[in-house]
Amino acid sequence: MSQDQQKSAPGREQPTASWSPNDILAVLAEQVWVAVIFLGISLVVTLVGSLMMDKVYRAHAVIQILPDAGQEFRVKQIGQSELRGRHEVEIYYATHVQIMRSRMIRQKVVDRYQALGPGYDDLSAESGVAALAGIISVVPQASTQLMDVYVNHTDPEKAAVIANIFTQVYEESDLDARQASARQAREWLKTEIRSHEEALDASNRALLEFKSDNDLVDVEEALTAMNAQSASLNRAHAELVTEIVILESTLESWRSLQQKGQYVDLAKIMKNDVLDVLADEFARVTTQHASVASEYGPAHPEFQRSEARLKGIEAEIRAEVDRRVTAESKRLEVLTRREQNLANQQEAVKGLSLDKQRRRAKYEAIAANLKRTENLLDALNQRNDEMELSSRTQLANVRLVDAATVPKRPIKPNIPMNLVLATIFGIIGGYGLGFVRQYLDDSIATPLDVTQHLKATFLGIVPVVPTELERPDVHTFLKPHSAIAEAMRSLRSVLDMSHNGEVRRSLIVTSALASEGKTGTSIRLGVAYAQLGKRVLLVDADLRHSRLHKPLLNGERPRRGLSSLLRSADFSDLPIHPTEVPNLSLLPAGRHPSNPNELLSGAVFEGLVAHLTGLYDLVIFDTPPAGTVSDAIAMSKVIDGIVMVVRAGRTSRHIVQQTVQRLWQVDANLLGIVLNGVDINNRSGRYRYYGYGYYYGYGAGYGTQAADAKAIAAGEQSADESDEQAPRP
Repeated sequence: MSQDQQKSAPGREQPTASWSPNDILAVLAEQVWVAVIFLGISLVVTLVGSLMMDKVYRAHAVIQILPDAGQEFRVKQIGQSELRGRHEVEIYYATHVQIMRSRMIRQKVVDRYQALGPGYDDLSAESGVAALAGIISVVPQASTQLMDVYVNHTDPEKAAVIANIFTQVYEESDLDARQASARQAREWLKTEIRSHEEALDASNRALLEFKSDNDLVDVEEALTAMNAQSASLNRAHAELVTEIVILESTLESWRSLQQKGQYVDLAKIMKNDVLDVLADEFARVTTQHASVASEYGPAHPEFQRSEARLKGIEAEIRAEVDRRVTAESKRLEVLTRREQNLANQQEAVKGLSLDKQRRRAKYEAIAANLKRTENLLDALNQRNDEMELSSRTQLANVRLVDAATVPKRPIKPNIPMNLVLATIFGIIGGYGLGFVRQYLDDSIATPLDVTQHLKATFLGIVPVVPTELERPDVHTFLKPHSAIAEAMRSLRSVLDMSHNGEVRRSLIVTSALASEGKTGTSIRLGVAYAQLGKRVLLVDADLRHSRLHKPLLNGERPRRGLSSLLRSADFSDLPIHPTEVPNLSLLPAGRHPSNPNELLSGAVFEGLVAHLTGLYDLVIFDTPPAGTVSDAIAMSKVIDGIVMVVRAGRTSRHIVQQTVQRLWQVDANLLGIVLNGVDINNRSGRYRYYGYGYYYGYGAGYGTQAADAKAIAAGEQSADESDEQAPRP
């Protein structure tokens, strides 16, 4: 067999180990008696314990917690809403519950209880306080202001007495606490009122002194006058600044023309009467001079007189322009000085105004402080009056709604409820114990054990073979419609469908230990294949304890067989014997050699396998247990596949695991595991949940195995396996 075939063999696959519904149902069915016994013990113990328990009675009282009791005259605080938030209400009631559970309340209850006289001394001063914590419970009623007070006691009358004392003590304690809080509040208010009265007197004196010292009698009128003066100065200053800017711009343009010597042009833009006349005269003389110049030359007296007149007028224009520029420059200086004076006046008025405003702000701050002190003092006086009135009402937050009465029936023991709980515990605990037993079971008993613990392929099951059957090894041939025959045909179908396209001509049937049923399985598997018309050869390869000749050759062991062929290496005369089963032949083991392992692992054996597979459609080798000797492991390298038989519920899974690992270590093609000796007719067994119970219904339909089914139900071991007496490790 090639390496690729070995790696792809079905036995090398490791199926996923998971619990299916059938697995769970199978375990539940198998462990049902464990669960029944555990349930019975639980019910008996619970019933006896309930009957022996002391009767406990529960007294019940109801109180109401009023959040606003005694606060009908409360002043609404700044930022406080009309309704409390849900979280605040929960905190409020939780606080009351914790106070009721406090040691202080329990101590007062014990003191008042002991004061009732003889017969009420079962709660001592020390242990009674701690005992009350275990018998008193306070439970708020959802979405109400009510709270349930429960007291558990073996004496119904004392339970009611303690419950009523508890509600009275808490109501009185709550009222005392509220009155003490009111007294403290009134004392604090009186202290605060005296302090604020003194502060009010001091604020009044400070206000009068500041007003007198700072002349703030007509402060508003003074500020109005200052604002009007400041506005007038601002307007005058703005107008003066505008005039200065215009004058500076004008002088700048004049001086520019003056520097360029353009006095005539400058005279035209100055808009001065004298300059206007001179400009007109200069224009007229210029025209005349041009006429004279056209008639006379520069040396002519007329030309010289005209030129002298023109220069004279020009000199007058220059002198007038210079005078005008000088005058405007002086006016600019005057305006600049006036602007500076106005700015100084503005600053002075502004300073006075700010000073007045600061004094007024300080005055207003003193007045506002005085007003706040007055308002706070009024609020404190009002609050003091309300607290005085509230304290006189003496309203408590706690109100008794229902007083406790003497209970007529005990709450413990609740036998029906205890039995229900015991039933639930018994069922869960019983099946839990059953699953623990299943987990601690070291045997291979179910398909789940094969996939979960062995990580091997599950091929099928073989029902238990009854001992009273005649010739049980060939029973499937004699009774082809029996349940065992159906099981072998199912195994044959699984093997045929698992070959993945390869031609499988040889098989090894082995086991981990002796007495697992491998010999009987080999014969029945050979019969199943022979019934298909295939030529099948059974080879007794157990050269240590051979036994295939007993059921197939009427107990006669031939002297020649497999061992003689392996010693002689001559395959010309094969000692093969026909059997009563058509198409099924037997190659017996022959004499037992001293070196069986060497014979089965040599080249002669490999040649013999090749020769036999050429003569037959299928060759099945019955080998010694692979867990005790290595013959099957040595043979596996030349065999197409190995089927391992495991006795259900008997063989240790650790031994089978070791055997499977040894086969895989040599790359043996382990096709899978067959569970043998399964009692599928047991209605409390697990196998009917895997679908194997159909065998009996199927066989009974043919009316052939009534006695067989009865014998199988007895669960006896197969006779063919009783001959294999090798001790188990």
